[in-house]
Amino acid sequence: GRVLVVNDFPKSSYARSTRADGRICPASMLLTPLVDDAGPLGVLVLHDLEHTHRFGPADEEDARILATIATAALRKALLIDALTRANEAKSEFLASVSHDLRTPLNIITGYAQLLQEETFGPLAAAQHDVLGRVLRTCADQVRLIDDLLDLARIEQGKIAWTPQPMDVVRLVPPLADMMAILLEARRVRFEVDVPPDL
Repeated sequence: GRVLVVNDFPKSSYARSTRADGRICPASMLLTPLVDDAGPLGVLVLHDLEHTHRFGPADEEDARILATIATAALRKALLIDALTRANEAKSEFLASVSHDLRTPLNIITGYAQLLQEETFGPLAAAQHDVLGRVLRTCADQVRLIDDLLDLARIEQGKIAWTPQPMDVVRLVPPLADMMAILLEARRVRFEVDVPPDL
């Protein structure tokens, strides 16, 4: 936890292990721990191959400052690495979950279409209405899943996108259907006033 200055390194007790492993033996060394509240990260080592008394008290203070900066930089680099890995995991998760959600929605859509076509017998008008809502909701959910997949592809650089104007009024019918279900049996009205050219 402290700065270690080893001047006249060849005559120090540390020199024996350095010579034994075949490394160049410096004339002097300064070692500073890279440590913060989260724990140790490593050691910053400075050495001089020629001068036996290269490092003094002023160098110790400079080394402490440099170590503080280096430790902060390393922590940020580790955080960026962790965030990058988390983002990749999120994208993989979205792709996997999106695929797993689409399959049952396709099955529900298929059965609802068979019912709507009266494959299993005639339906009342109210039943046709409900099936229409089920099919629209399924289609909306599939679009949301496709949007999630597109976002994951955009983040991975696998898809390009171009902003385009869109008629806001096209968003209203599916939203009105959804709100009709949510507000059923409540004393709340859902009203929309969107100019057709917006």
